[in-house]
Amino acid sequence: MTTNIIGKLKVIGNLQTFDSGFVKQQIVVTSDEQYPSDIPIDFLKDKTDYLQIFKVGDNVTVSVNIKGSEYNDKYYVGLNGWSIKKTKVENQNETPPSNMGNPKPYNSFVDEPKVVEEEEQDPLPF
Repeated sequence: MTTNIIGKLKVIGNLQTFDSGFVKQQIVVTSDEQYPSDIPIDFLKDKTDYLQIFKVGDNVTVSVNIKGSEYNDKYYVGLNGWSIKKTKVENQNETPPSNMGNPKPYNSFVDEPKVVEEEEQDPLPF
């Protein structure tokens, strides 16, 4: 199963080399969602070369394969990255479109101040 994860690169782990010659490098991406989460993704073998041009804080889209396995009657899920690219973030400083031709700024929800004449107050509270 393949999917994409979009977010900000939070961690770039060290390259791990095993006695067998197998290499692995893990990254962590903070997802770009309403409720962000930190997602660890492993890059294996020659795919670790892809990570050399990235730095922490980059906005990325990572294509991953979802792998499941069983060991001693327990089940595990792993994400193996096979592609990563930098992504642009929409300019958050852009002015949103005006609301139905209303000349007030989009985020304005307060009406113009109204002048209220003070009433003569009665000295008795009841």
